[in-house]
Amino acid sequence: AAGEALDREGIGVGAAWRERHAVERRDVGVALTGRVVGVAAGAWAVAATGHTFLVLVVGVSVLIAVVGSISGVRFATTDRNLVLAGAASGFTGTAAGVGGPPMGLTYQHAHPATLRATLSAFFAVGAIVSLVGLTIAGQVDRHRLGLAFVVLPGVPLGLALSRPLIGRIRADRIRPLVLAVCAASALALLVDEFL
Repeated sequence: AAGEALDREGIGVGAAWRERHAVERRDVGVALTGRVVGVAAGAWAVAATGHTFLVLVVGVSVLIAVVGSISGVRFATTDRNLVLAGAASGFTGTAAGVGGPPMGLTYQHAHPATLRATLSAFFAVGAIVSLVGLTIAGQVDRHRLGLAFVVLPGVPLGLALSRPLIGRIRADRIRPLVLAVCAASALALLVDEFL
């Protein structure tokens, strides 16, 4: 999870800066208050419970949320939902390395530029919070940090390659893509742990 936190930070900073005009700054601040609580709970859970149990809880919860979204449940960007999504993101990101789906599901109906920029800003700061929580919980070591630095050069490459694609995907296709990525993240987590 430490490596994922560093990589998300690099991606988040670059993408948020590129589309800084579209960042919903207040939403980021509200969601980050929840993130701090979620990270604390996630760090405690990592230290106190088995990894397999956490992966199961996180993976199944994300899949349930995706199915709910498909069936018509709407996650509006109210302050309450942002705090809850921030907390869920902090918990799932710290406990299992999959912190994107809760915020992605909350922002699935937003304008594509707002979705990209706001989530990037949230994850840039949120990754630092997760890294601090994992460090306090004794879950960060040189090996994990080394792995993170090995893949970190891919961040600027990914940002450069994504630039021509911005604006080419129609707005009405963004929500299905968000739901697909959330479901794929949960399934990959479960498959990696249990198969």
